[in-house]
Amino acid sequence: MLEDTSADTVAAAAAAATLHLRIRIVGATVDLLRDVPFHEARVEHVAERLDISTYELQQHFPSWDGLVLAAVDRWNGARMDEVTREVGNGSTVELLRAIVASNADDPALMRLLVALLSVAGNPEHAMSTYLRSRYQLFFSQVKRGLEHDIAVGRAPHTMDPPPRSRTAHRTVRGAAAAGPPAQ
Repeated sequence: MLEDTSADTVAAAAAAATLHLRIRIVGATVDLLRDVPFHEARVEHVAERLDISTYELQQHFPSWDGLVLAAVDRWNGARMDEVTREVGNGSTVELLRAIVASNADDPALMRLLVALLSVAGNPEHAMSTYLRSRYQLFFSQVKRGLEHDIAVGRAPHTMDPPPRSRTAHRTVRGAAAAGPPAQ
């Protein structure tokens, strides 16, 4: 019985170390993408920041695309958690305004999201399906939020949620067509 406990403890410690390294890798990727444009970032740069080999990093994230998606999910997820906490039970319009304000506070994330719009628009790209599914989820959340706001009287009953929720998409598409802001 004690032998099993010892083996379990060793296995648990190894799993915790692996998880800790994966968390550090994703964090270093977020930092890298904050510091350099998406098209200049490479897996080697992340490994250098962590003082590990590219081989070791790729044991945890075999694909650069997968690592970028993990970084975007963490970065954008943390931003959205903060924004939704700030807005609380406010309206969807207040939420969208808070998102725009957070974009101004963290322009590197906005530049990355705009860069990934072109990736999402290329059905041949490996990240395209995932990125489009995330956009569709956001679009649905905005649409449901606007419908709720109409139902509870926070938005006029004349508002048509689908066109209003598409406004955010058109705005971002326009920003993507114009290119990222000058650094």
